[in-house]
Amino acid sequence: MPSTDDVSRKRSVLEHCPPGHDCRDVAFYNLAKALYDRFEKEGETDDLDEAIVLLHNAVKLCPSGHPDRPSSLHLLALCLSDRYVNQGVVAALEEAIMLGRAALELHPLGHPCRGIPLYNLACDLRKRFLKYAEICDLEEAIELHRAALELRPTGHPKRSLSLYELALCLSDRYDNQGGVADLEEAVILGRAVLELCPPEHPYRGASLYNLACDLRRSFLKHTRMCDLEEAIELYRAALELCPFGHPNRPSSLHSLALCLSDRYANQRVVADLEDAITLGRAALELCPSGHPHYGVYLHDLACDLRKKFLKDAGTCDLEEAIELHRAALELHPPGHPDRPASLHSLALCLSTRYNNQRTVADLEEAVTLGRAVLQLRPPGHPHRGASLYNLACDLRRRFHKHAEMYDLEEAIELHRAALELCPSEHPNQPSFLHTLALCLSDRYDNQGAVADLEEAVMLGRAALELRPPGHPRRGAFLYNLACDLRRKFQKYAGMSDLEEAIELHRAVLELCSSGHSNRSSSLYELALCLSDRYDNQGVAADLDEAVTLGRAALELRPPGHPHRGVFLNNLARDLRRKYQKDAGIRDLDEAIQLHRATLELRPTGHPNRSSSLYGLVLCLSDRYDNQGVVADLKEAVMLGHAVLELRPPGHPHHGASLYNLACDLRRMFHKCATMCDLKEAIDLHRAALELRPSGHPNRSLSLYELALCLSDRYDNQGVAADLEEAVTLGCAALELRPPGHPDHAASLYGLARDLRRRFRKHGGMYDLDEAIKLHRAALELRPSSHPDRSSSLHLLALCLSDRYDNQGAATDLEDAIALGRAALELRPLGHPDRGVSLYSLACSLRRKFLKHGGMYNLEEAIELHRSALELRPSGHPNRPSSLRSIALCLSDRYDNRRVVADLEEAVTLGHAALTLHPPGHPDRGPCLYGLARDLRRRFRKRAVMWDLEEAIELHRAALELRPFGHPDRPSSLHLLALCLSDRYDNQGVIADLEEAVTLGRAVLELRPPGHRDRNVSLYNLAWDLRRRFLKHAAMYDLEEAIELHRAALELRPSGNPNRPSSLRSLALCLSDRYDSQGVAANLEEAVTLGRAALQLRPPGHPDRNVSLYSLTCDLWTRFRKQSIVHTSGKAFFFPLGCSGLPPKKSC
Repeated sequence: MPSTDDVSRKRSVLEHCPPGHDCRDVAFYNLAKALYDRFEKEGETDDLDEAIVLLHNAVKLCPSGHPDRPSSLHLLALCLSDRYVNQGVVAALEEAIMLGRAALELHPLGHPCRGIPLYNLACDLRKRFLKYAEICDLEEAIELHRAALELRPTGHPKRSLSLYELALCLSDRYDNQGGVADLEEAVILGRAVLELCPPEHPYRGASLYNLACDLRRSFLKHTRMCDLEEAIELYRAALELCPFGHPNRPSSLHSLALCLSDRYANQRVVADLEDAITLGRAALELCPSGHPHYGVYLHDLACDLRKKFLKDAGTCDLEEAIELHRAALELHPPGHPDRPASLHSLALCLSTRYNNQRTVADLEEAVTLGRAVLQLRPPGHPHRGASLYNLACDLRRRFHKHAEMYDLEEAIELHRAALELCPSEHPNQPSFLHTLALCLSDRYDNQGAVADLEEAVMLGRAALELRPPGHPRRGAFLYNLACDLRRKFQKYAGMSDLEEAIELHRAVLELCSSGHSNRSSSLYELALCLSDRYDNQGVAADLDEAVTLGRAALELRPPGHPHRGVFLNNLARDLRRKYQKDAGIRDLDEAIQLHRATLELRPTGHPNRSSSLYGLVLCLSDRYDNQGVVADLKEAVMLGHAVLELRPPGHPHHGASLYNLACDLRRMFHKCATMCDLKEAIDLHRAALELRPSGHPNRSLSLYELALCLSDRYDNQGVAADLEEAVTLGCAALELRPPGHPDHAASLYGLARDLRRRFRKHGGMYDLDEAIKLHRAALELRPSSHPDRSSSLHLLALCLSDRYDNQGAATDLEDAIALGRAALELRPLGHPDRGVSLYSLACSLRRKFLKHGGMYNLEEAIELHRSALELRPSGHPNRPSSLRSIALCLSDRYDNRRVVADLEEAVTLGHAALTLHPPGHPDRGPCLYGLARDLRRRFRKRAVMWDLEEAIELHRAALELRPFGHPDRPSSLHLLALCLSDRYDNQGVIADLEEAVTLGRAVLELRPPGHRDRNVSLYNLAWDLRRRFLKHAAMYDLEEAIELHRAALELRPSGNPNRPSSLRSLALCLSDRYDSQGVAANLEEAVTLGRAALQLRPPGHPDRNVSLYSLTCDLWTRFRKQSIVHTSGKAFFFPLGCSGLPPKKSC
């Protein structure tokens, strides 16, 4: 070979120049030059080592001042520099720089060859900078290259080299200091080099390559696609100049792969990523495992495989990426400059695999690697910000897994530190702002500190401003800012926040066209916002759109998708809302089906299982309320207990779970009347109330529902303390629901209902008046078409009826009837409460009949009661009340028209009602009483003793259920006394009469002066005392009877319907006293009273004949007193008994 021949010749020359020969130094130099030339061509290290030895000898033979010393120093410096490049011997580089400085000193300004030592010394200084990163070396290298370039003007054969190397140094300084001017100049110089290296030039490939590298740097700085496109074009041209076997082919393949990967990241053209991976694999194949850049090639190929995984979710790509990163890390041991990058990228891949497979070990290793990276990138390191950022992201992931606040706190601290390292124009600032906002949102969700949410929104807006329309990641920033605005709305209820959130989510959705990986999330979040707006404003279109979006989102999360459960759950929730709006049972059925599907995806131990159980419970409760299927209610209670177990004390939703289970147990009590259900409901509501202290948004709900349960227990057990507490709680709930509160009407209604109960317990009119006032206020808040208007109308009517019963104001009764009719119109056929309205209106119409007469009122009442009874079939809890009330109306009609069929039906219905009120039933007493009264009526019609006997037996049973203090005890005593009087009249058993008198006295004690029925008790006791006088002739009985009748007469003034009876009965007693004592004044008063009674019973009155008879008897007695009729010489007297039989007793 020529180079070998040259070395041989030069070696032969050296052999002929022994030590001491004048030309020995030249021979050393020439042989060294020949060996160096052969080294550059063949790469044999021995040639380089021998050349260095020879040059050291040559330098020794060329002392200072020797004309050949500069060339020897220069060539020795070149050889040492190559040894450093080839063998990594740092001492060689240091010596090369020292020799280069010495050579430069021997080439002063003006020396024709000064440019060469300037250039070479600059190259060596750059090498040392690349080794130690001492910027002074790079600064000096740039200064020297500029000086060399001045000595190589246009046309100089070495100008391209100087331009090339100066461009490299400026690129290095840009990489180190980020001065954009350096990069711009490097590009300009690179273009100039390329012009000087036309096709076929030996350095054209290198020039293409390096200019492409600088253009890629420019793209990474300014994101100008033209820079990247040109870089790719130049890399492709450089690759064509590096055929297979060319030593620079691997680097060209690798760099082109980097650019294509960049273009993929910017434009998402999958072909670019596929080409990048193909080129990366090719570069790796051409790069042996010992190559100094093998680790870099492994690293960058692994990064592209991770990108491909993120695109296609092919697990094999991610696994290969992790394997390659681990291999690269082995090649980058502690101290290697690329070790931080390998640690960093491996951590990213492990984080990605954790996101995909949820293997905690991956996340833990990622955090560990991230901490290691951060230690290798201390403050001042150019990539410290990225390391802070990624470690913070992994710590946030770990917080989401374990909910350990210290992870989130550290993540926030690291994100803040990263942001401080990121100036306003830095390309990563938007991402840093965005992720810090995410962490603050998480901390707000965990701790509720409003300042975190406010800062998250502020950072989100700042990040969004830096991601203008067209940016590939704008959608993610829009999405997360919208989510934070929704959080803010949920905190403050500011509609402007929700409106903006909806607007932003719609913008996100436009950026997530069909097939976009994030489209389902955008559909889902927009649906949530629309649901919130529906809850706030009640616009049905929002709810309908939310359901539509929820369905679309669910289609994009097919079975097997990790987030399908969340989408099922929220669509189910919106369908339940729609059911509550439209009452479409299909929506509720679908909601239940979706909740069950969600529950299957959330087995025991799943963190969201309790939420799914809870949502299903609510739906089953709703369906029970709609269809009354007990199985739904039983399942709701069972699942509610399961929810409570998964939400123990301390759980943020423990209170809500207590509350809803209590509500379902109350429903169960209403269905099955099992007191243990009601007791548990009360206990749970009390526990929930303790968790909802003053200021809690749901405290009013707990107060309200606990009051309802206590009211129920009062209705069942009659414990006044329950009612008092219910009223107290109702007042507290009402204070927390002032006018304008959405539940103000419900609280008005509930408190009014309890006040009416208390009125019926204690008779305090202030309770009833306040109840009426509250019901009227509730009614104003429930306009026409309000679903609860009929309930308010109904209960206000009941209260007015009660006030009528207490005070007798006809306007109250008229209003009650009008309201009852209005309620009935709002409860058409099929309405679950129609029966109650029919019943109550019928009761009011009967009251009107009893007050004013008017058979049409009674006829309508009977008709309505019969309609109500049809709606209360066998087994219905209110059937006994309807049977009893119809019986009362039929009894009234019998009293008015004397149609025996009415009385017979009344007795039949009374027996049926009594059968449905077995011993222990709270309403058994009224049933016994009513039936006994009708049996007495039938006895007085047919005189069949077993009717009277049964009536007495029933009255005694009723009396046992009405102990001392019972409000109806006087009525039972009174009617039992009447029945015993009747039996005495029929059978003459004096014990009956004695008991009747005793009972009558007991009644009178319970009806003191002022009692509305005192006159009746006075009247009937007086009758029984007269009976006993007629039996035993004891004047004190008659005197007391007269006294009682006078007292009764005072309570029956002119106009009272019972005044005629009192007048006649007092007249009878006075007539009896006249017969016994002969005092004429008694007889005169009897006649006067008889005449007054007769005037009040005009022709046609059913009792006129009795009054005529009694007055006739008294007139005849007076006539007998004044004259004697003589017939056949005998005195003839009117026979005894003309005073007449006692009239019927008045009830």
